[in-house]
Amino acid sequence: MFGYIKPHVPQLKVCEYEFYRSVYCGLCRTMGKCTGCISRLTLSYDFVFLAIIRMALEKTPISISQRRCIAHPAKKRSVTEINPALEFCAKACAALTYGKVRDDIRDSRGIKKLGAVSLLPAAASMKRRADCEELNVSIIEHLNQLCKIEDLNTESIDEGANIFGALLSDVACFGIEDNISRRIAAE
Repeated sequence: MFGYIKPHVPQLKVCEYEFYRSVYCGLCRTMGKCTGCISRLTLSYDFVFLAIIRMALEKTPISISQRRCIAHPAKKRSVTEINPALEFCAKACAALTYGKVRDDIRDSRGIKKLGAVSLLPAAASMKRRADCEELNVSIIEHLNQLCKIEDLNTESIDEGANIFGALLSDVACFGIEDNISRRIAAE
């Protein structure tokens, strides 16, 4: 469902890469606080990218500190402090993870389905802790539309891609008040 965006590190300046890593670590920390420690396992570069875009569009003040974490206990790392953009991305990740697990249960068979069923309680807990019902409803509506397209077995992939694009657009611009920023996020 997601996990396609990766930074091209050789093209980043050192300060850009350090900032990117600080947002990654900040999002991981925010996910732990907002949606539970288990949600940290669902962190992807896609949500780091979304967090950076939302921080820029919302003109979020950014504060970076040095902290240790479970994954890197020996050395302190730069971490972006919790802010509204990171909180939103943590909640969006939880909602999309729940939708993905439900979709995997629907589409899979055998051991894969059993694995997805075993993940459902954790995903449901993350979604519940995220407490973002409007976004959850939007995601589920789009995923239900995708299920209908899958059931029709159409040869064109464009219909499904359009629906998933609309889902990502809704997630990216969710809650942004400024019309210009909302349009930029939606596209």
